[in-house]
Amino acid sequence: MTMLIELESDNRAPLRSLFDRYPCLHGVVAAVIEGGMGRVFADAQEKPCVALAVLDFHLLAGDPLHANAPLLFRQLQPGNTVVAPTPAWRQLVAATWPDGLTVYRREAFQTEQFRRRGLARAVAAALILHGLEHGIEACWDAANEPSAALARQLGFHPTGKYDAYRLKQPV
Repeated sequence: MTMLIELESDNRAPLRSLFDRYPCLHGVVAAVIEGGMGRVFADAQEKPCVALAVLDFHLLAGDPLHANAPLLFRQLQPGNTVVAPTPAWRQLVAATWPDGLTVYRREAFQTEQFRRRGLARAVAAALILHGLEHGIEACWDAANEPSAALARQLGFHPTGKYDAYRLKQPV
């Protein structure tokens, strides 16, 4: 019987192949893989086929058709926000919790050209500059249009919208 293992923070390089084309939350992915933040569960240490990265979001990765994919769902709890990166992952999540999901739309951004505009954006700009000065890639992820508009004003360009799923609390 296959079980999931938790990967130590200093031994997550094998996950790069599972997350290399992740469509969103690039900063979270980098923090998990390169920075050793959060927790990661996978079906193998050296050549994982599926993985779950856990920070504020729960990021599914790998082959959703693999026999070990359902093992990842055992790590999820009501109230978790789950990101399913592909249509196949979205189908599996929806089939697993047919009446247990609230879908909400988010929009991912990444930098294209950084521009400072006005005092209202000074705090966000300073945070981005601090990251750039320290070799940290600036990322933006918006849950609403005002946040998306601020990202655009700061020089980020959208890379695509995606659905995140919040597991409903039991009644």
